[in-house]
Amino acid sequence: GDSGIPLDEEIRRFHQGERSQPAGRVINRAYATVAPLLCLRNGAHARRVAGPAAYWYLMEKTPELFFLPWLKQQAPSMERYMQLARERLSSDIKPEQFTSDMIEQGYWAFGTPEQCAASMQFLQRTGVDLLLLHMEGRGISHAEVMESIDLFGRQVMPHLQKLPTVALEQPLTTLPA
Repeated sequence: GDSGIPLDEEIRRFHQGERSQPAGRVINRAYATVAPLLCLRNGAHARRVAGPAAYWYLMEKTPELFFLPWLKQQAPSMERYMQLARERLSSDIKPEQFTSDMIEQGYWAFGTPEQCAASMQFLQRTGVDLLLLHMEGRGISHAEVMESIDLFGRQVMPHLQKLPTVALEQPLTTLPA
């Protein structure tokens, strides 16, 4: 994840936190994450087009949309995210290397249906309960997004297992007042 902690460890810590004192009346047991995905017949083209789009969104658009408004309010609970935004905005990370690392590690799914299925299976094995896929982006055409949706539904989804988990059978628990 973004914290520098391996995803499986981040998920383990998330589930350990379920046993802590809840802050409110609802406990969410499902671990969710967002993954950019572009599934095309031409895997090299998918990586070439989607990599820069995902990098731009993560490094430039995400801080602007989600973190910078909090900077103005100086919300103390958002301290970690504010620091992350500052680091990203001043980072010397090489876009090509970062993109390649994210794809190779399985966090970003760009490529052929087989390559995308492998990334989705990695996330599933790691313990992700809910996956939100981000398929559009700067420089990705509408036709490419539609091809990706079609290929994902027909050629990737059949490779994914429906994993029964407590988190999905009973994702929210409401505590007594």
